[in-house]
Amino acid sequence: MKVFSAALFASVTLTCVTCEATTHDERKLIAGGEIVPAGTKTYNLVQARKLAKADGSDFKGGEWATSMGWGVTKDEGFAPPSVELLRVDLQIWTDKKCFEKYSVGDTTFCAGGLKNAGICGIDNGGPLIIESETTDESGDVLVGVAMGADGCGIEGNPGGFARVSSARDWLDDIISGESTD
Repeated sequence: MKVFSAALFASVTLTCVTCEATTHDERKLIAGGEIVPAGTKTYNLVQARKLAKADGSDFKGGEWATSMGWGVTKDEGFAPPSVELLRVDLQIWTDKKCFEKYSVGDTTFCAGGLKNAGICGIDNGGPLIIESETTDESGDVLVGVAMGADGCGIEGNPGGFARVSSARDWLDDIISGESTD
């Protein structure tokens, strides 16, 4: 049984393991600390998203959400990250079902678990967003941050996500400048 743990950080350390780019000008820095190869499709990544409410009322088990990242697409040996931003729709598990699978606490939840669809290596730190019904992203809500998965796209093995609502008070302090952390 795999147990997930998570922490949200106010600052991000950037690491580039196998970058082809040799200078800062040859790559793009995208919100969230991702280093993206030049020429990568980026969609609208800088668009602000609402943070999940501290009471956790923004989502429940059974709802669908969208995760995005430049992660690998198979869990076999070393694979390079995607050069295109990928997205996948994942169904959020109930807390009970997630706990039965991974013994997670109340700061973590599960989403996914379908064959050939899920988060994978290098997706950690990526968003899980409940998309609004509107035509723009103004109503989208960031509900989770990818932490990892037990394999990639394996049926019955969901990804683990840090629950944004559980860190909302701390995030509000960071955003307002009142935090001493």
